[in-house]
Amino acid sequence: MQLIENQKVMITGATDGLGKKVALDLAARKAGVIIHGRNPRKGESVVKEIREATGNPKITYYNADFSVLDEIGMLAGKLRADQGRLDVLINSAGIGPGPDGSAWEESKEGYELRFAVNYLAAFLLTHRLLSMLRDSAPSRIVNVASAGQQ
Repeated sequence: MQLIENQKVMITGATDGLGKKVALDLAARKAGVIIHGRNPRKGESVVKEIREATGNPKITYYNADFSVLDEIGMLAGKLRADQGRLDVLINSAGIGPGPDGSAWEESKEGYELRFAVNYLAAFLLTHRLLSMLRDSAPSRIVNVASAGQQ
């Protein structure tokens, strides 16, 4: 396996919570960190924060709303076009139960919203990036889950 400073790691849902913490830790170790989020202003703010905290300039941001499956395909296409390799994919994006945990919310495509974001999005992104990950072998895929997905 390559030294961490020679690796490119993508972390979905990295503008907050666990994803952001992992991005900060990997950036401090000088890895190339690709941050994903759904709010461009917040994403650029997190990139700036992590660069300033770590001195690591190898931090990039990609925007995609994981509740819209078409955006995941576009994200994967941009990543393949922009990045020469991908050593680690950390699927950390997710949403919790919302204001009323029993309320049904629907994605644009008609899926239950939490199922779309917390499961389908990670599966689709992984599937779309699989050839890139294979070409970067030895590569890894890490899926993060929480009790909120029950």
